[in-house]
Amino acid sequence: YFIKKFLKKAKNYLTENGTIYMEFDFLQKGIKEIFST
Repeated sequence: YFIKKFLKKAKNYLTENGTIYMEFDFLQKGIKEIFST
């Protein structure tokens, strides 16, 4: 639940600052990797 809230906040932040979107995508992949272990 906390992660979902965090991702929503991050998405809102990145919508305003689209330049860091690639970094966010990398972070999302990292989170998925953590949960798949």
